[in-house]
Parts: sequence; structure tokens; C-alpha cells
Amino acid sequence: MKNLSTVLVLASCFMFAACTPSELVSQEKQTFTIVKIKPPKRFYVDLKDSNGVVHHEYVSKRCGSWKKIKVNSQVQLTVNTYKRGNETYQKIDVSHICPK
Repeated sequence: MKNLSTVLVLASCFMFAACTPSELVSQEKQTFTIVKIKPPKRFYVDLKDSNGVVHHEYVSKRCGSWKKIKVNSQVQLTVNTYKRGNETYQKIDVSHICPK
């Protein structure tokens, strides 16, 4: 039994060591329209980009000033493009949606 747990620990170490970190490739500003908000706990927004694609994004655990956010308003956000191995993906920086 002790040997099995040792093998499992070593295998998990190799799995985590094999993961490559993501590398930031580019950043660009894009304008989005807020089409839906889900307040207040576990605050989510639905954002529509210029191509009409709707993105469901998690903003924060809580947003006390969510009532200041207007549906159909436009926001300019940074879209980060990352590369991990041969894969590229994009992440919208929504950290500034919740007003202070």
C-alpha cells in the first residue's frame, strides 16, 4: 500500500511539472455591449462583441454597485490573447465592469 501511494504522488508530480504556463501574446481594446446582468452574488454579465457573439463572463463574487450598470450600455474592455503550447485562447478582462 505504501508503494502505491508513493507511485501516485510521483505520478501527480510529473503531471503538474509537464504543464506549460500560458504566455501573453497580445492585448487589444474592444467595445462590447452589456446585454444582460446577473446580480448581485456571483456577478455575471453577458457581453456582445462587434460580431454579434455573446460572451457569458464571471465578473466577481459580489458587486455592491451593480445597479449603476445599465443594460445596453457600451464598455471598452481589454481582450488578452494567450498561447499555451500549440493552443491560443482569448480572455476578456472584465475586472473594471463593477463600478467603485
